[in-house]
Amino acid sequence: YGDEHKLAGFSATLQAIISFVENG
Repeated sequence: YGDEHKLAGFSATLQAIISFVENG
């Protein structure tokens, strides 16, 4: 139950970090 939600949150966080780094 909670794993899917955790994975989605982790994925979103990862995406945010990647765009932040790429945008410098």
